[in-house]
Amino acid sequence: MNIFLLILWLDEGIAINVSKERSYLKNKERFTDFLMDIRPTLNKIRITEFEHGSKFVNDDYNGYDISYLLVRYLIENFSNDEINILIRDNDQVHKLEANIMNDVISYFYGK
Repeated sequence: MNIFLLILWLDEGIAINVSKERSYLKNKERFTDFLMDIRPTLNKIRITEFEHGSKFVNDDYNGYDISYLLVRYLIENFSNDEINILIRDNDQVHKLEANIMNDVISYFYGK
């Protein structure tokens, strides 16, 4: 039996993307503004250390924003089948975590 452990950034990122809570970010200009606003925070965090509370939202970063961006990257770069497999395999997620922030930065901000 596989033991499934909550991976906070993935869980919250999926929830935000599926709920369309941030549907206003489909607007290119608003998304660009969003990207510029959160860019300085992306190097301040370790997503593997996210916990609800002050390790998720604080003066340095907003874990909901970062989680949204990480999962949006997955949605734009992985097939539905790949995401479906990923969300059911914590080992795969942990492998992905090693480089996902660099991948996100390269993808959304260029090199």
